[in-house]
Amino acid sequence: MMLEGHFTGAALEAEYRTYDYTAYMIWHVIHGLTSPLFFTVSGIIFTYLLTKDKTLSFRTNPRVKKGFRRVLQLLFWGYLIQFNVRILIESLMGGEPYDLHWLYAFHVLQSIGFGILTLLLIYGLWSWMKRVPLALFYLIGAIIVFTMNDYLMLHILEQQQLVADGVISKPTFIPEHAPKFIQNMVYGQWSEFSFIRYGGYTLIGGVIGCLIRSYERFVFRWWFGLLFILSAFILLKYTHFILEEGSQWAIQRGWTDRIIWLNNEPAIFGLAIILAFLGLLIYVNKFVKMSNNLFLRMGQNTFPIYVVHVIVLYEGLFGIGLSPYLLHQNLTPLQDVLGALAFISFFFLMVHFIEPLERAYKSVLKIFG
Repeated sequence: MMLEGHFTGAALEAEYRTYDYTAYMIWHVIHGLTSPLFFTVSGIIFTYLLTKDKTLSFRTNPRVKKGFRRVLQLLFWGYLIQFNVRILIESLMGGEPYDLHWLYAFHVLQSIGFGILTLLLIYGLWSWMKRVPLALFYLIGAIIVFTMNDYLMLHILEQQQLVADGVISKPTFIPEHAPKFIQNMVYGQWSEFSFIRYGGYTLIGGVIGCLIRSYERFVFRWWFGLLFILSAFILLKYTHFILEEGSQWAIQRGWTDRIIWLNNEPAIFGLAIILAFLGLLIYVNKFVKMSNNLFLRMGQNTFPIYVVHVIVLYEGLFGIGLSPYLLHQNLTPLQDVLGALAFISFFFLMVHFIEPLERAYKSVLKIFG
């Protein structure tokens, strides 16, 4: 989904990017679910592995150390692939300063890294207390982050309106006087994947990961996947009512003077669709047995795939990529489909030969200490 979606986003001609085309409408909806699904599944897998042995303390759990190492890797590569060697060389040769604005961007890898860090910190707090289930800790954390997103969305909408009305020339980023790379974590010039916007999905993934770990002996029962699908139906049907009534309840108690919780309605709807999708996958996993084949290995190597696809498609790090040099919204739908298939096939080949590539990757890490 990620590879196809990003390729199509860079390649498809502008004239076909309209809801007048049913295929584009379906693609756009599915593409919009890719990031929430990515963050949710990251939380599920990490928490499922983290809670394998609940008798271990925070310090003795090997997954904690691996988790912190993964956080550092995500942050390191997240910022590194935003560096552009070509532009740096051009700036030095032209005597112009290198623009660091984009380097400060808070993108997917950084946001997932902060999500995993939050899962680890909450797990540490739970390990210290252990009075209620870990899933409840993650659920409370998710509610807090989604609530923060409500206020953030309200701020963004108000700022956009002020800019549109000519009252201000540019929006006020928050934290207001913080450095740009800090602002981008919340709301800044380059914060499309702000942790406040996507962290809730990772924490909900933590909840699901805990539940699957606690009840894994029931995973292949017929009713287990149905619980996910029913939960999705309930969210789709009652989210608007719950958020609106909750906002009214908050207004009556003087906590706010406006209905803000409805700002999260699209995010909750997206979560509902993800839950339904996970429920269907449980049934697929029940009836379709997969060995350790290439398809599964693709899923096990999303991190290197993501890094390489940014370098190949978006000229990350080296400053040379398919977009915008070959792909600049210049392909017809048929050309786009064939190109996307070729793009995905390239990464299947990469995963097939991943072991020598991993050795090269580890050798690079040794250079950095």
